[in-house]
Amino acid sequence: MSRDANVPLDVDLVSRMRTGAVFDASGVNAVDFSTDGSLLVAAADDDSLSIVDATAGQLRKTLLFKEHGVARVKFTHHSSAVLCASNKPSSGLIMYHSVVDNQYLRLFRGHSDRVCSLSLSPVDDSFISCSLDSTVMLWDLRSNEPQARLLTGRQPCAQYDPKGLVFACVSDPSCVRLFDMRSYQQGPFASFSLIGPPYWNQVEFSPDGTLLALSSPSNMTVLLDAFSGDHRSTLEHANASFEYEVPIAFSPDGKFIVSGTDIGSLHVWDATSAGKVAELQDGHSSAILCVKCHPTLAMVASGADHLSLWIPAATKDE
Repeated sequence: MSRDANVPLDVDLVSRMRTGAVFDASGVNAVDFSTDGSLLVAAADDDSLSIVDATAGQLRKTLLFKEHGVARVKFTHHSSAVLCASNKPSSGLIMYHSVVDNQYLRLFRGHSDRVCSLSLSPVDDSFISCSLDSTVMLWDLRSNEPQARLLTGRQPCAQYDPKGLVFACVSDPSCVRLFDMRSYQQGPFASFSLIGPPYWNQVEFSPDGTLLALSSPSNMTVLLDAFSGDHRSTLEHANASFEYEVPIAFSPDGKFIVSGTDIGSLHVWDATSAGKVAELQDGHSSAILCVKCHPTLAMVASGADHLSLWIPAATKDE
């Protein structure tokens, strides 16, 4: 697949994004790039896990998780292993899995209901899981037992900041809380008030850690100052369904936010002005369930009825 390494992103370039490769899968529910960007992993509702060579745009292998299903997949710091969750009803199982040997490295049992969010620390082997059982758990990949358990609201989500010093947690529709990794037992060191939907389905830090983006099934994504909690802007989506959980991802330079739609197109937004700068069509025929930007390249992965890789065309007409 042709695309430029470390190319500066601008409106013209993102407007030229087109599907450069498409891979068959049934209901792609999660995607992630490895830290070095060489691999892409995609979890699907048909219990498959696809490993794609992101450089060549070719499928390397497909692994099956027939017993537990697979969702919320994340690469660890090594491209040879992933962390993922079961997608079976009422299963809170988390799996640390080798994609080289196709075997479990460790199983994490602690949640009593489905895991709705996973976040790995960018600096060490810790990770955070959130579940419909109204708990957030902090783990270490090297231990079977959780390091801590926090009681929350019904559908929490959490995310580490880019330095791994802080994590944001949203479980109450009216509040986002920030915890210091060194003293989370003492509770949040900051809480920011929110006005909006019944719940938030995703929280993301910008790559420089200055912005917090919170996405919801109510056709809006709210951007907050990550230090003061001040409202910066709101992305106004126009999806037909108010039950659609809008997936979002920051571009690697933090200039843009990519969001999915319930009709299969991608929207690209200016992260500063909140203006929509591009609408990318013809990638999917159903609602987009997940989206992820490559860590260094002009490339976007999206999942829905299949897995799509988007790269810039030479011209807008291609």
